[in-house]
Amino acid sequence: MEDFIQNELPRFCPSKINTAIAKPNGNKSKSYCERLFDYSKFREQKGFDFINKAGLKSCPYCNTAYIFSLNRSKKASADLDHFYPKSKRPYFALTLYNLIPVCTFCNQRLKRDSEAPHLYPYEEEFEDNASFEYTHLYSNNYDPYLQNTNAFEVRVNVNSNSHLAKTIQSHKKLFHIKEIYKFHKNRVSRIAEMKRIFSEKLPEEFKRSFPDLFPNELSVFDEVEQTYFNHLTQDGEILSKFHKDIIEQINKEYEEL
Repeated sequence: MEDFIQNELPRFCPSKINTAIAKPNGNKSKSYCERLFDYSKFREQKGFDFINKAGLKSCPYCNTAYIFSLNRSKKASADLDHFYPKSKRPYFALTLYNLIPVCTFCNQRLKRDSEAPHLYPYEEEFEDNASFEYTHLYSNNYDPYLQNTNAFEVRVNVNSNSHLAKTIQSHKKLFHIKEIYKFHKNRVSRIAEMKRIFSEKLPEEFKRSFPDLFPNELSVFDEVEQTYFNHLTQDGEILSKFHKDIIEQINKEYEEL
């Protein structure tokens, strides 16, 4: 791309821009590039449509916030992050594949104009490359139902064999994934409680209240449980990857009780 900027693009540019791009490290070059690739007009005129047509419901960087645009005003719109910062690579400012709809916190508070390696949402994601898990902190005060949030912690494990391992480690640091997900331990407790309700409390209550109607195991609650958990793990929902991994771990531990 640098070769293209210096050697090919000048042939199609006015003389002043031609001179500036031929010296890409100068301040004038940056100024001319910013004018040539004017992002502000695109954001004002087409940003709303681009965000809505991108098909993303939750922030692909943190997966903890919904992203949507209520109207064309920036005050009621998701942010558009430049994967390669426009402040440092202005010639990518209008490249559609460089525009990522994200939440304001990730874009303006965390990433800003950083070029630290991070996942490219259109092609890369956590999936099997990393997983969330909870770990019990006190073996002498084991809480299988996870109702005491001080008795466990949430971790993000990166698959060391993944080709994205280094990128994900950098992504975790850049977007403070570990710190942010600590605030969602109550969701772990809630999932564990719902698992207990569907597997124990409801079947026991129905057997006790309607012994003639429900003499055996109530498999119907397995389907209710599955429906409830499927909603939490749907693509596009906030914390969907987190929910999926935690549900799998809770189901596994529940079978061992």
